[in-house]
Amino acid sequence: MSILYCYCFLQLFFTTIYGLDTTTIIPDEDYSIEIIEEYTTAVNDFLIDEDDETATTTENYEDDLRILNKDFDKLGRIYVSQYYSLFDDPKKRLSLVALYHPDDSFMTFEGERYRGTKKILEKFQKLKLKNLQRNISSIDTQPLHDGGVVIKVIGKIHENTKPDHLYTQTFIYKPQKGSFFLQHDIFRVIRP
Repeated sequence: MSILYCYCFLQLFFTTIYGLDTTTIIPDEDYSIEIIEEYTTAVNDFLIDEDDETATTTENYEDDLRILNKDFDKLGRIYVSQYYSLFDDPKKRLSLVALYHPDDSFMTFEGERYRGTKKILEKFQKLKLKNLQRNISSIDTQPLHDGGVVIKVIGKIHENTKPDHLYTQTFIYKPQKGSFFLQHDIFRVIRP
């Protein structure tokens, strides 16, 4: 997948859920309406395949909570790629707060718990991480019965001259109003 696809996916996500201006996280390029529509179609294709009786859209998932998202692995991998590209860049890190629900999102960072975008933003503002390099060892995904996705990441993170740290991170990505939000985010450095 191209980086353009990922940026367009996030732009659609931020605009749909929060009505935010996403120009701060989009590369300085002029995107035409046709490109945005093309990626809107691609995102919708993740959610439903008319020939697949087990597929669902996020607009009607409440009618049948036993429906699994058929493209959970693809969505999970795109999400992880975008999340880390924003998190690892200190200038873009704060824009991640748009992925979380104002009241119904939870983040646990090294054992400290935060609820809602206000508290999560405060934590992001306190992080002094710079020049991060990340090596992802594995990404495991599972579908949820409401169309959401559980994502488990194991990897190694490096900052400047500090020693490498193994880490694990779990995301639960939930459908809402035709898009998704990050409901749960758990990060922990693995210490021997």
